[in-house]
Amino acid sequence: MKNSISILIGGILLLVCFFLLGCSGSGGSSVSNAADSNISDDNESDDNESDDNASDNNISGVASKGIINGGLVKAYSVNGNGSRGEEIGSGQTDGNGQYSIDVGDHNGPVIVEVTGGSYRDEATGSLVDNNKLRAVIPSVNGNRKVAVTPLTEMAVQIAGEILTVIKINNANAAVSVLIGGEDITTTQPPDINGDLSEATDAEKNYTMVLAAISQMVEDGGADDIAAVVSMISDDLENDGELAMGNSGAGSLLQGALDNFIASDENNTGLTQEDVTLDEALDDVVAIPFYFSGSDGVNGAELWRSDGTVEGTYMVKDINAGTGDSHPEWAVKLGSKAYFVADDGVSGKELWVTDGTEAGTWLFFEADPSNGGSYPSWLTEFKGKLYFDAFDGTEFAMWVSDGTEAGTAKLLNNNGGSVKSSNYLYPFGDKLIFVSATDPTGRELWITDGTQAGTHIVKDVSADGSASPSNLTIANDKVYFTANDGVNGVNLWVTDGTEAGTYLVKDIVAGYFSDGIKWLQHDGNGGIYFFANDGVNGCEIWTSDGTEAGTNMVKNINPDTSACSLVDYRVLNGKAYFFTDNGVIGNELWGTDGTEAGTSLLKDINPGAEGQSYGYNWMTVCNGKIYFASNDGTNGKELWVTDGTEAGTQMVKDATPGAASSGFYWTFVRDDKMFYVLSAGTYGYEIWVTDGTEAGTHITKDINPGAADGYAEEE
Repeated sequence: MKNSISILIGGILLLVCFFLLGCSGSGGSSVSNAADSNISDDNESDDNESDDNASDNNISGVASKGIINGGLVKAYSVNGNGSRGEEIGSGQTDGNGQYSIDVGDHNGPVIVEVTGGSYRDEATGSLVDNNKLRAVIPSVNGNRKVAVTPLTEMAVQIAGEILTVIKINNANAAVSVLIGGEDITTTQPPDINGDLSEATDAEKNYTMVLAAISQMVEDGGADDIAAVVSMISDDLENDGELAMGNSGAGSLLQGALDNFIASDENNTGLTQEDVTLDEALDDVVAIPFYFSGSDGVNGAELWRSDGTVEGTYMVKDINAGTGDSHPEWAVKLGSKAYFVADDGVSGKELWVTDGTEAGTWLFFEADPSNGGSYPSWLTEFKGKLYFDAFDGTEFAMWVSDGTEAGTAKLLNNNGGSVKSSNYLYPFGDKLIFVSATDPTGRELWITDGTQAGTHIVKDVSADGSASPSNLTIANDKVYFTANDGVNGVNLWVTDGTEAGTYLVKDIVAGYFSDGIKWLQHDGNGGIYFFANDGVNGCEIWTSDGTEAGTNMVKNINPDTSACSLVDYRVLNGKAYFFTDNGVIGNELWGTDGTEAGTSLLKDINPGAEGQSYGYNWMTVCNGKIYFASNDGTNGKELWVTDGTEAGTQMVKDATPGAASSGFYWTFVRDDKMFYVLSAGTYGYEIWVTDGTEAGTHITKDINPGAADGYAEEE
């Protein structure tokens, strides 16, 4: 892949519980506000006097798409509720795009907004009016450089309207990968028409990506700059990757950069070899969908698919012959996928692939005795791979930078190993997880990647293991269930500190309670979940992390013994789920978290029987929820909903007539959903859908006939 093409976003965690990889300074004088300009014209003694009364904090930097001249710059505080606050300073950009704003003693989050002004479009050379660009930073202390560009605007859109420090940091980090990982706010993109010989790689990359955005509009890939920004930010927010393919944001931007470098408008002197964005592209673009497949000849081995027949094939016969390597636990790190497989000799160990047979090999053996180290919970965090594995003595957490020499046990703040860890999830700039490290038993832990920063969050159960589970990230909080040894299994929440970890509400009285499950983020810092309080049966609840704000949404089925809830998903802040109200059978419902806003979405199979019971494989993809359902006529088939009754419909009758298709696992990659289906004359094979009947089909009949091509380990 060409060096110049490496351009898009952050490789954010892609953890899967089975094998799948798929269902973020130029020079020139600054121009500040009018009052500051007047002060700068005063005599020297006045200047010295002003030092004693100087504002504590200052924000300065460049506004560029290219260089924006004459733009109005305003800085805003962020309110305690995360909304935009009052204006705390203003200024204007000069001919070099530079600005400087005193913000007084404000030291919290700041939104910087640039409106108006004009810039020279890199792709056309035309003078273009600037509309609005924003940047957001978590704090300001002293002099803080803040670039304001289309990339920082992407981060603002990803962070959302309700801002927290964690959301700001995560959004900026996601987009920063576009320029090689350097911060998009502190890195200042130089003027593309200036001398770039002294610019850093990150600065060159920044400037060239901005040019590629303009070229993308010129190439017809988007209507305007705002459309490009929205396309890329939406893509990044969806799954942390840029979609490839003919119309994917990654492919369009990649091609645009190539076109700009080759164009007459490129006066930088930079060639493809000078724009070193390979690693950035590795972290940004989606890699193939990998899975465990069997063609009936080679056993369960590593396969890949891009959704086409030609692009679906076995990568490597790891356990040669008819043996099964059963690849699983895959996670993306850079341009490679790390996974667990058994070659028939070493046992279950850590492997790596770049998608080619030659590029697939045994990466690391924690237990070299050939007994297998059984790695699990592979998770990418801060560009490194974290996993749990057995070294012949104990199960413990390991960390790897992608090299064998850089792979070692993670030590805790007491100098010991972090034992038997699971439920690993990135949480802001930390990794939160569950560990059974002595002497506390299985409790909640956290790490920043350093030994000093690896420690227990709180010993919830002083007399044993709290066994936290159902960890769910919701903005700057983590909800989970745990047993404190007194109240049984109940709902807890943490901000990552001991003081900020507490029992939310004793929903289910009694030590042996276990009626809380299926926690999901509501998109606003709270959660939906299902609970049985011992009075109303199993119903849907919401929580904002407080006892008063944790309540049952609605008692849908008066039968206290009924609990047909097995699957649900959240879309645009609302929860959609299948339940039986005791009258119409098991059907699709929706809620906005209020009793009045909870109702039947669609009676898919009219009558008392309802659609079929069992798992519905609900999966969010590309702004819709896919699920399996039976309307009583076409059997159990693939359906989709956009949250409206009219938008809830069958996608395709893969097994024509009243017979049902068999569903098993779903995986999301780019804007498509891959899923395992047994339909018609096919066994369980990998299918793909874009939400249309025409775009729903088998990728390839891997194991021809009625035999299964998808091979999960039993």
